[in-house]
Amino acid sequence: MQQSSALTRKTVIPYQSPPEITDRIIDFLFDDPPALKNCSLVRHSWPPPSRYHLFASVSLHGRNLESWGRLLMRTPSIDACVRALSLYLWERDGETMSPSFPTSARIPETFSV
Repeated sequence: MQQSSALTRKTVIPYQSPPEITDRIIDFLFDDPPALKNCSLVRHSWPPPSRYHLFASVSLHGRNLESWGRLLMRTPSIDACVRALSLYLWERDGETMSPSFPTSARIPETFSV
């Protein structure tokens, strides 16, 4: 007796959890940057909640100002995730250097200096 091919074929339906559950799971990883980075690679919908925690506090100084500007140009939505911004100015040979930000960069309305 031969079974119908429709009965023997397995159909796999990918499960997609509700975004509220995904957000809650990622919230538990708020203090684990490597895990948050991995989460951002899992599904198309996971980078925003991962970025919310990854970019909550940003420290900018000479070595990373340009890379931060390039990142903002590629992914402008990241600037909305920044809740604490530390900016370090420095001197070289008696000359004060000041960073330049891309015009699309937003600084949160409330910040401390």
